[in-house]
Amino acid sequence: MTSIGNIEHIKKGALDLIVLSDTLAISCRESDCESLIESTEKTLQTASSVYMATRALMLWIYTGIPSVPRRLPQMEAELLSVSIEKLKEFPSFPVYKISMPFLLPNKRKRNLERNNAITNAVISAVSEYALNNRIQLFRHATVFFVSSNKNVNYMIDNDNKDSSTILNGLLGTLLMDDRPTACNTAYYTKIIDDPSEMKTEVYIVDSEHDIEVLSMIKSN
Repeated sequence: MTSIGNIEHIKKGALDLIVLSDTLAISCRESDCESLIESTEKTLQTASSVYMATRALMLWIYTGIPSVPRRLPQMEAELLSVSIEKLKEFPSFPVYKISMPFLLPNKRKRNLERNNAITNAVISAVSEYALNNRIQLFRHATVFFVSSNKNVNYMIDNDNKDSSTILNGLLGTLLMDDRPTACNTAYYTKIIDDPSEMKTEVYIVDSEHDIEVLSMIKSN
């Protein structure tokens, strides 16, 4: 899609969102649950489409105007609410937790642009954290992917392609290597009652201490 095409897509999407917002308001006032659900889904799809077109336009600007500061990764980290912290529960060895207020994998839609957005958001959050804190790369790490979900049938597994995008974002900042000989990956699912609390947490620790971290994950 050209830059003009992206702008036209954004314009059309913005107009569609205005119409959809009116439909949402009417459905809410009339307590029409079926229409409200359908309109909300369409609104989410349209908003996502506008976001991706705007993102593509930003990338086009970066290519055409090299002097423009590359703020997209930082903005995506803020938009996706990706954060990282060092856990205080383990003072004798480092354990890092990355929090994301969404589930992996995303069953709704998978594409390269979305994976790039997640990867760049993780890279930005971890890189900024590394700039302000002294971090030593893990030569032999264990990375836990923990999903909190209301659906008892939801399980993340070793076929989770989204986890590879996260690992890519950790290379050079937390992980020395993501090959199986240097990095173990484990998946754990927590069942929760409140669907608004659905999230994904990623724990990174030296493999020598992964049992302690797993025990903490299971106990919380």
